[in-house]
Amino acid sequence: MRRCNHTALFRIFRDREENVLEIHDRGRRILSDLVDVDVPADLVVAIGDRHDTLGRALHVSGPTFSGSVVNGESHLFRARGPSNDAVLLAQCIISSGLKHRPGFTPSKCHELNRVSSPRRDSDSSCLVDPGYLYHRIFYPWADVICLFCAEFGGLQETMRRLAGWLDEGAPATLFVRPWLIVVTEEETDEDAANALGEILERQPKTNVHAYFAGIRTLGGPTVGSRRGQCVQLKNAVVEKMRELRKTRESLHLLFSARHLVAFLERSAAHVMHSPQSQLDTIKTSRQDNVVPEDLPGHLSAFLGQIERLTEIYEFAAPMVASSLLLDSYPPDMHLFRPEDVMQTLYREALITVGKTAVLSRGRSSHFVLPSAFVALVQASLEEAFVVLRAKTATAIQLHLQMLTKFRHRWDSLRSDKTCLACIRRNAQFRLPCGHWICENCPRLFGQAGPSDPWAYRVDKCFLCGLDTGGMSIRSWPPTAGFRVLSIDGGGARGRIPLEFIQVFQEHLPYPVQENFDVVFGTSSGALVLLGLFINGWCVEDCIKCFERVAHLAFSSDHFWKLPVICGIWKLIRPLITDGFYSSRKLEVALKKIFGEHKSMLDDSKAVELGCRIGIPVTSIHGSPYIFTNYNAVGVAQSSDGYELISSAEAAPRIPIWEIARSATAAPYFYKPHHIAGLGTFWDGGVWLNNPIAIALREAARLFPEAKAPGLVVSLGTGHGPSRATASPGRRAGSMLKDGFAVRLFRTMMDQMSGSRIWKDFMGYKKIESNDTEYFRFDVEFTDGEPRLDNVRCMDQVSLLARTTISHSAELSKSISCMIARLFFFQLDELPRKRNGAYSCSGHLFCRLRAGREGFVALMRDLDQANTKIAADGRCLPGGFQSHLSLAQDGNFKKRVTFEVSSREQTISMTLYRSPGAHFNIGGSPFSLDWLIRVQRLDAMFGTADHRKRKSQDRNTHSRPKRGRRV
Repeated sequence: MRRCNHTALFRIFRDREENVLEIHDRGRRILSDLVDVDVPADLVVAIGDRHDTLGRALHVSGPTFSGSVVNGESHLFRARGPSNDAVLLAQCIISSGLKHRPGFTPSKCHELNRVSSPRRDSDSSCLVDPGYLYHRIFYPWADVICLFCAEFGGLQETMRRLAGWLDEGAPATLFVRPWLIVVTEEETDEDAANALGEILERQPKTNVHAYFAGIRTLGGPTVGSRRGQCVQLKNAVVEKMRELRKTRESLHLLFSARHLVAFLERSAAHVMHSPQSQLDTIKTSRQDNVVPEDLPGHLSAFLGQIERLTEIYEFAAPMVASSLLLDSYPPDMHLFRPEDVMQTLYREALITVGKTAVLSRGRSSHFVLPSAFVALVQASLEEAFVVLRAKTATAIQLHLQMLTKFRHRWDSLRSDKTCLACIRRNAQFRLPCGHWICENCPRLFGQAGPSDPWAYRVDKCFLCGLDTGGMSIRSWPPTAGFRVLSIDGGGARGRIPLEFIQVFQEHLPYPVQENFDVVFGTSSGALVLLGLFINGWCVEDCIKCFERVAHLAFSSDHFWKLPVICGIWKLIRPLITDGFYSSRKLEVALKKIFGEHKSMLDDSKAVELGCRIGIPVTSIHGSPYIFTNYNAVGVAQSSDGYELISSAEAAPRIPIWEIARSATAAPYFYKPHHIAGLGTFWDGGVWLNNPIAIALREAARLFPEAKAPGLVVSLGTGHGPSRATASPGRRAGSMLKDGFAVRLFRTMMDQMSGSRIWKDFMGYKKIESNDTEYFRFDVEFTDGEPRLDNVRCMDQVSLLARTTISHSAELSKSISCMIARLFFFQLDELPRKRNGAYSCSGHLFCRLRAGREGFVALMRDLDQANTKIAADGRCLPGGFQSHLSLAQDGNFKKRVTFEVSSREQTISMTLYRSPGAHFNIGGSPFSLDWLIRVQRLDAMFGTADHRKRKSQDRNTHSRPKRGRRV
């Protein structure tokens, strides 16, 4: 592949009514040529060097600078430094204001981004001066800035322009003042120095000396002495670079080549969006991993449990410092000074917490001032940082050591809102010991499975060290998309969705539960999902249990043998006892099935599968609520219209049987169930019998980076013939047939119809793309719907369900879609644009991992059916059991290479099972932009899960193989 020789880094120009900055990937292409992108780097900036004097002096490698470049351009080169460290040379031409350049032509051989800002009448003249903009971009990161006065028309004009750039103050919050070398046309250095001194004396407004570590002047070349000037300039630049490096090292501001390039790119974008504001150096490095906004609340949840003043000094402050160290210094992060990190990111939060949670300790007359608490935390942070910088331990190892050191103190500390293992995130998983952890801590401290990188074993509590019994927590592969299952309520007719699921299972060689990430069920649907996903039963066992519970739940107590008295009692019992049936038998059965104390938030099969569960209920006041197994975490949405019951409402102490009892308290049949400390609830079907809409809304909360659900399956419990054809002109019948109470009940039941809710949902939803596959399975009763308590109909409705789904063309489609959504694609590294295209390489994976039930059978069945996977219509070679598709550990792993012309271009990867039956794999179709973002491949300063970044700039000098153009 032909190599790109373009050297432009930035281009600034006017396009109609906008000021435009093009950011080229020149810096990243230089990184790809470095053996080690993490070596310290120096930056030299030359402004107005049209003769490339500095480039020749520093022996620039690769393409050279041409002085004929357009005004407003800056170019970047790799220079030869005094050691093995990287030296970058930026050449800028800024002789006049912004030039007009209409149109936008993307580069064919390298990547560029365009950042624009509208021109405003209030803009000062410096905002359209490329010199000012480049000063704001380069100044904070430069070691030496060289000004060539000939470009500006002499020394006096050069210094006038410089003073104008400096008038707006420092461009960044944290930087080292660079050296300034002024190359003049004076005959000698002494003459140049004298001339500069006189000019600066006449410009008292701006103290130029205050903005630079020092100013050095060099006289211009005489005829035939340009070579001598190169040597002189090189010596001056190298000397000042070495001098400034010592300062950078002492301030922990000596950046690697990778970080230097990242700062240049981010500074450029910042300048265009906010040209007169300071760039916050540390916050800029954290833009891919921001500090949680709710950090003060989490710190308060921990510190509020500290009872003695001595524990603040001996335990709390070191523990908080360790948490902040873990947050501040993931792999690939620059090691800023801890005092700078504290001041920028955490001081305000700690002061706030210090005023509320640390200021006093009970009745003690002693107290810790907030400022003193900050000082304690900072001292501990600095102490741990010394060890981290010495590379004798990672931030994860240091934090684990701290947790172990204070293991004896964790026994008495609990929080069901905050993960005490990191003290920075919402608690989501409850360990058997009673401690809670967040979703990120298993990735940090757990053991990833040898054949399953998305499943983390937590053998012991990170806090108290107690055994968990081999708890496994599965995380969500970010490129896989998510899959949703929704189950309607329907009393004894809940046997219908169970039969649908049984048919699914008969067509799948692996457990049906593996197909879903988010599962919601109302009323009887809640019982189904609890059995399948919380208890982990097979479908057959779930059916047996459901039928047994239904017979118990809907069995009548006959206190009188006289039919007349029995009939009267049936009529008045719901009015007297608030329910037709006694709840005693149902509650006994539920306790036996789910245990008397087990909570939805405890370890379960759903945690092992990585499945999020939701059960809607309704309060007796009509307010909708949802019980979940994920403790109400997720990105909050406005105007949800319902409330999630989290640990703050005593959810961890609510047994599953009470949730199931509340969810199945259908009006008329059962009285509402009261949960101590929380409220009184009944069937969620009163609000939404088909929970598909809230399931999708919750999925969006849980997976905010996913584009759309890949698969949505909704299972109904049957509906009667449509009333749409009934004549509105028919006169009302008798009071028993069409009276007020009957009409009200009929309307309420129609509003609760899962079938009607599905039709409304499909009618109102806005389909933004065709990425989602929707499947709805339901049955229609020609003679009307059986009553919710008609247990004698279960055999009949299950047979009807089996017949209906077996004759549905949607069955084979749904099975094919389920299997297709098991597979997903991930990039191996950050693609680079060369010769007009992005060469991409990655692998296909399967969520069903080797060693799990049904994996071998699935691979065999796919090969026997001659199933293929295609990338944009191109079938990939090799079967599912061939050496091209299986890794050494036995897992499915197929290499895929392709080319696309842009990062926005959509790529489709499809599973072909039979002619006409083809479905996208999980996450497909996708773009490079989306893959890079969700995989965090462009996170130059590390990620929250401390994963090492994959990128081509972590160089292997090999070039990627050319992929097929798609």
